[in-house]
Amino acid sequence: MKYLAPFALTLALFLPLFSQAATLTIPEAEYLTGSLCMLSQRMAKDYMAIGAGIRPDEALKDLDESIATFEVRFQTLLEYSENNASDKSIRAIGTAWEYYRNNIISPPSQAKAISIIKESEELLSICDSAVAFIARQSNSPIAQLIEVSEHVTTLTQKIAKYYFALYWNVDGKTLKQDFDKSVKEFDDSLNLLVTSSSNTTEISAALAKVKSQWQFSNSGFKLDEQGHFVPTVISVTSESIFNKMSAVSIMYEKLAY
Repeated sequence: MKYLAPFALTLALFLPLFSQAATLTIPEAEYLTGSLCMLSQRMAKDYMAIGAGIRPDEALKDLDESIATFEVRFQTLLEYSENNASDKSIRAIGTAWEYYRNNIISPPSQAKAISIIKESEELLSICDSAVAFIARQSNSPIAQLIEVSEHVTTLTQKIAKYYFALYWNVDGKTLKQDFDKSVKEFDDSLNLLVTSSSNTTEISAALAKVKSQWQFSNSGFKLDEQGHFVPTVISVTSESIFNKMSAVSIMYEKLAY
């Protein structure tokens, strides 16, 4: 399998974001920054999938697209942040991203996998801080829901990342503990969204579908406790949940106007 050339995907697909940078609203900036959190984990998940041979061709294509998307959205946010108080928090993403980007495009190996996981966590932490900073700038009660929904979307990728690493027999002492912690975070955060009084009928219906599919994924996680893995099933269901939660995040972002 031919490995990824950096930024092989044409950036022309994402150029419209640049023209909007100067006029981004706070909810839009929060949503875009939250998407960087998700992408930090999605890239690491794809790295593990390629290494473990879990739908590798799809994972390779997705990794390429995710790198390009992160770069363009980060540059868009940099332009946006030049004229507001979030400049420092957005710029802090740049250093971690440059280092992570150079390593995530290397051919996957078990020896490097733990380093990739750690770097993805470091980038996620910095992006999370930027999201929290932007959310505090908003007077909208929906700001927290945007933040939580983005966190749930990120967790779909983070959980799959850990699952694929465990399946690949990556040597990490805390991998199972981190996996279990992320599953609990997903449960707690999803329940917070489901019970929100701000939900529209459309949002409630979408979250009900997420919850149903999440319960199915949990059955796959329990099989893992007996030493049996279902990586293809988890790959498909986590992607489906990710798509549904991405739509929910956009619904919340629209509510904030």
